[in-house]
Amino acid sequence: MSVSRRLPALLELRPGTVLPGKWCGHTYRIVRFVGRGANGAVYQALRDRSVVAIKIGDNAAAVALEYGRMRELTTSLGASGIIPELYEQDDVEHGGELYPALVMEFVRGVSPEAFIDLRGRAWIPLCLTKLLRLLEALHAKGYAFCDLKSANLLFDPDTGEPRLIDFGGLTPIGQAVREFTELYDRAWWGRGTRKADCRYDLFACAMLGLQLMAPIDQADMERLRTRRPVERDAFLNRCILSDGSSWRLRAANNREGNATAAIFRDGQRQLQAVLSKALKDQYRDPAEFRMALAVLLVHDREETRGTMKHTGETAKTAVGDGVGLRPRGRRRAWDATDWGLLVAVTIFAATMGALLWLGSL
Repeated sequence: MSVSRRLPALLELRPGTVLPGKWCGHTYRIVRFVGRGANGAVYQALRDRSVVAIKIGDNAAAVALEYGRMRELTTSLGASGIIPELYEQDDVEHGGELYPALVMEFVRGVSPEAFIDLRGRAWIPLCLTKLLRLLEALHAKGYAFCDLKSANLLFDPDTGEPRLIDFGGLTPIGQAVREFTELYDRAWWGRGTRKADCRYDLFACAMLGLQLMAPIDQADMERLRTRRPVERDAFLNRCILSDGSSWRLRAANNREGNATAAIFRDGQRQLQAVLSKALKDQYRDPAEFRMALAVLLVHDREETRGTMKHTGETAKTAVGDGVGLRPRGRRRAWDATDWGLLVAVTIFAATMGALLWLGSL
């Protein structure tokens, strides 16, 4: 197999580039650049007319380790959809050099931000709940994901099911975290160690929820890089304790008026409290975090149902008082009750007519 080589910092393979595989007999035609991780670049490619994802690494040992851990999880978890299907580990040739590559299923989906923009922020608790189920399955097998962040996560735009797509940071529970991103790293915020455990992932999951609600400005992140962990911790406390006035609420989510807008604000405050506990390391495992979100989801449904009922009663009262009557010239659309009455009256009239005709004979 190949030796470790550093990829050029700006290496970007153009669409149509063909990479010969050295060991498995396949060629890979690049379709497009997908993203760059801590130890390699990911491309969508064609392998014998099949669409695949190919991760071209900069360190053979790291790629081999990632492949081995994913293969172990695939064997134990089966076709659960948690791990992308693995095809092969190979070396590809480019510019006269060999680079280690990992070839796997190409997962289709949209980023968490794109999904929430599409469906609305009321979906945030449900998205986090689904994500926690994936993490719970990994933890049960003795692994923490460790590099959980928006860039390593895709959502099916139709079903809302999440998929984890980069397992380079996958670490056995109890070992030191190998790959992390500052924004999602509890140690960087001064809120724990950089040791792989289930609560390390819970912190990152809660931070993802906070980012979907109220993203931390890049300028603030740059400023925080020069601060001590205790100062970062204080900044995060202020984010958690915010009254929500800066949180983004889209007008599309408030079509029903002020009552529904109030539900969204109240729901955000409750979600804020749930995320706060996770960011303060107060949940023992993903199941406890999920239960807190489940209570929030049930409460939201009840609040929405109650508000809609109240809105309907208010509308009836307004009509009875002569307020909000239909404009003249506009007819109400017929419903099933109207048609049923029409049929009943027609049958009654026909019956009476027949009886009268028979009585005249």
